[in-house]
Amino acid sequence: MRVAVLGLGTMGGPMAANLIKAGFEVTVHNRTRSREDALEALGAARAASPAEAAHDASRSCWSVSRIRRTWSGYCSTQRPARATAYAKAVW
Repeated sequence: MRVAVLGLGTMGGPMAANLIKAGFEVTVHNRTRSREDALEALGAARAASPAEAAHDASRSCWSVSRIRRTWSGYCSTQRPARATAYAKAVW
């Protein structure tokens, strides 16, 4: 199963790493592209946009602060993931 993880900050980065360690195929995308480097070294695929990340994903997980902007890019894909989880911490 391929999982798209959008947003690789305090929550998204560790979630993506745990998914990779659990054996899932993971595609990542982050606005600050350098946050993808460590996950790529673990085996994640990098996507150039939210839409590209979601294209072949059967599930997606978001941990983003700019939901409208990400949703807009995500929805431009022709085949959005069947299930989406949105995580946001409230401080």
